[in-house]
Amino acid sequence: MADCFTFRNITRMSPSMFNKLLEMVGPKLAKKDTKMRRSIPVEQRLALTLRFLASGDCMRSLSYAFRIGHSTVSKLFVKLFSKIWNFLNCIGAGDGKHFSIQCPSNSGSTWYNYKGFHSMDDAFPLMKNIMKPYPGRSLGTLLEGERTFNYRLSRARRTVENAFGIIVSKLRIFYKPIIASPSNVEKYIKAGVALHNMLIPEDSRFYLDNQKLPDHFDANGKLIEGAWRSDVTAKSMFR
Repeated sequence: MADCFTFRNITRMSPSMFNKLLEMVGPKLAKKDTKMRRSIPVEQRLALTLRFLASGDCMRSLSYAFRIGHSTVSKLFVKLFSKIWNFLNCIGAGDGKHFSIQCPSNSGSTWYNYKGFHSMDDAFPLMKNIMKPYPGRSLGTLLEGERTFNYRLSRARRTVENAFGIIVSKLRIFYKPIIASPSNVEKYIKAGVALHNMLIPEDSRFYLDNQKLPDHFDANGKLIEGAWRSDVTAKSMFR
């Protein structure tokens, strides 16, 4: 952790944030040494998992880099992602995002979306605690009050739109189709969201590149689009 800049590039967080996260999930991940072999240190398990999210490298490449067996890396990810998802998973706005995945075996068109690729993206219904736009925009049948409501709802939803855009921009595993089973892809997405929610209040200066990544307003109240929107790859993945 001596080189803070390099450490941030590898894990997408500061050494102090890494230690804080380690305190949260470490006790649940610790393994005891056996007579046959020494267990992988918790610090290395966490660093490996964060690098997987940050870089999007395949598991075999990471197993070489960290000198850990490929099968061990695969099992480790499944366990650790489930642990990360158990905290700080609160958001205030909902929206849909297609996370591109490799077509699962024997799935036909189950995961194929209208954008022309395979993805994970569940729709959300209208409920007492979930609002959604009035239908009929394309038909031009909305009343003035309904149009106003839809506009304000869309404006408020920029919060989560920014969240997804920043997550894709910072965690490169989401830059390309994820090669994993749908159940594991779901764990990766949830872990990425949980890390995002943790880093926003705790380490936003680095994570948000001094506030350049998200949408923001200038001194005159003019909306300035965030830097993530100019990232061609991140923008094309936000569908």
